Amino acid sequence: MTSPELIRWKVGHKIFTLFIQAALLALHNVEAYFLQGNRHEGILSLRHAANMMRMSALAMKYSADFQKGKYESIIRPSMPERFSGLGSMDHAYLIKVMARIKRIKNGCRHFLVRNTMILLPRYSKPTMPTFLSASALWKTKIA
Repeated sequence: MTSPELIRWKVGHKIFTLFIQAALLALHNVEAYFLQGNRHEGILSLRHAANMMRMSALAMKYSADFQKGKYESIIRPSMPERFSGLGSMDHAYLIKVMARIKRIKNGCRHFLVRNTMILLPRYSKPTMPTFLSASALWKTKIA
């Protein structure tokens, strides 16, 4: 069965995976540039990671943008039993990279911040970019 909801779910998850993989690469680069002492590239990588995480959240929101009952009646029956994205290799690698960055967090914070302003789009007003300090990113919880 090919319903519009199932197509949206599958396409949205493929886009989500693309953004998560891009975020993983950017986070890996934040760590690598920190260890190399390359502050400029570290800041750019942190900006890319934040943007990719935001885009992945939007892709997931797109994936599930249909009536609640459709998930149980159409989407869930199409999945293998006990399926969860939490068991994916990407998720496992994301946890590892985040744990490594957390261990060097204080050093990274001082390395990246130093009065740096990072331009990030704020999605509530897509046409109006907002300046946020790099230190604000360290305080942001990524669910």
